[in-house]
Amino acid sequence: MKVRQLLIVIAALALCACDKHGTDPVIPDVSSDAVFSFFKEINAVPRPSLHEEKMREYLTSFAQARGLRCQDAGGNIIIYKDATSGMEQVPTVVLQTHMDMVCVAAEGYSIDFLTTGIEQETVGGYIQSKGNKTSLGADNGIGVAIVLAILDSKEVRHGPLECLFTWNEESGMSGAAALEPGILKGKYMLNIDSEEDGYLLVGTAGSVSVNAGWMYTPEVAPTGYAPFQLRVSGLAGGHSGVKINDGGANANKLIADFLAEERIAYRLVSFDGGSVANAITTQATSVVLVPIDEISNFTQDFDNFMAVAKARHQDVDLDMSCEAHNILGTISCIPDDAAACLIEGLSKSPQGVIEWSAVVEGIFELSNNIGIVVTEEDNWYVREMPRGFNMPGLERVASDIAGAFPGAEITMTDRFAPWSPDINGSLITYARDVYDGMHTQPIGLFIVGGGVEASMFSVTYPDMQIICYGPTILDAHTIMERVEISTVENVWKYTLHLLGEMSKLK
Repeated sequence: MKVRQLLIVIAALALCACDKHGTDPVIPDVSSDAVFSFFKEINAVPRPSLHEEKMREYLTSFAQARGLRCQDAGGNIIIYKDATSGMEQVPTVVLQTHMDMVCVAAEGYSIDFLTTGIEQETVGGYIQSKGNKTSLGADNGIGVAIVLAILDSKEVRHGPLECLFTWNEESGMSGAAALEPGILKGKYMLNIDSEEDGYLLVGTAGSVSVNAGWMYTPEVAPTGYAPFQLRVSGLAGGHSGVKINDGGANANKLIADFLAEERIAYRLVSFDGGSVANAITTQATSVVLVPIDEISNFTQDFDNFMAVAKARHQDVDLDMSCEAHNILGTISCIPDDAAACLIEGLSKSPQGVIEWSAVVEGIFELSNNIGIVVTEEDNWYVREMPRGFNMPGLERVASDIAGAFPGAEITMTDRFAPWSPDINGSLITYARDVYDGMHTQPIGLFIVGGGVEASMFSVTYPDMQIICYGPTILDAHTIMERVEISTVENVWKYTLHLLGEMSKLK
């Protein structure tokens, strides 16, 4: 998940400061140093979505070294820790985070995320990737680090703990979906995967991945044509559940719209853009064959189209770059029917906000992101991710996208429903009370367009109450991702109080 959202709903009026500064003597003042130490260790472990095997090994070794019981549950890792002295009778709590991260690299920076970890540095009160060369993995590595610090500590007071580390949260919530009923015994779950300090996440959008593909036999490139590469890069991008509200461009969509409108009869050779479905595509490239006598008109059309696009998105995509230039010759191209389906399907697919919420200002009700476009020697593949706060609308958008690719093979995967917990439930009420006892301002409640695994767990474990919170993470899923150090310390202390005062939960 997850993500910083513009919409914030304040949960309650601030109480007077004299009521807020009492310190519960049973909550030890444990340093957060271990959190940052574990985060650095975690970042040294390669952990792209769907490739979490090294993190499983790391977590298993961590547990074994401390004599903690550990099990693999459908690819997820669960580490158990007994209650500290005097806390044996408080309810079992599930601490939940995810192992994987969205791996994004700066344009031109070469890194193999399957074998290489993330280098990090501290700049101005934030931790970021070194030189902003890659995404950081604070989503959700910092949550994992907090849980490991609790498991490692002999000072933190807590009841029985079930610490669940899921896999592939970012591109399908596969780990949450694979967790079977009955494995977890805890009635309460603390999900440390939100990205706004001082707020509880109390609502998320649902989503479904719409996948389109076409197998074909390449055709010999016609004579009298010159190959041109079209490239759009430098877009702001970001998490498609949150940054989609900003109105920025998607590189896949820009190129597809240009090619769909182009008056000159070109031939398509390739089209590639994006690496994950839930990040707005920042760069895309297409190679086309242009009639030699139409080259000047074609390049002028491209420049004109992209000039309009730059003007339309200038408030968000400040560094947009659009280029069209000759390349070396090519010997094959995509058949017309396969090419037409790809370009027309992408152009007809919506990108961005489809419908704004009528209830909550500043957030979508329905949206879509064209996340991945890949062409290979004999096939092309597209993956889009519509999101929505109501399932009928979400299913309608998914169906419309599928219908935009007639003749293609369509699959719909990774479907999950919106999540909307009872904000007056006992766990949320308790969490708000604990926070209010620590601060002069009440905790806020907010909703986001991204998804969290709570939506999956609420189906598998319908009686479990769940809260989601976390430190402030900015620009998740981009090379500018960074986590605010002071908010990590805040969340660490808040978690210690939530665990240590659990006997008050009614």
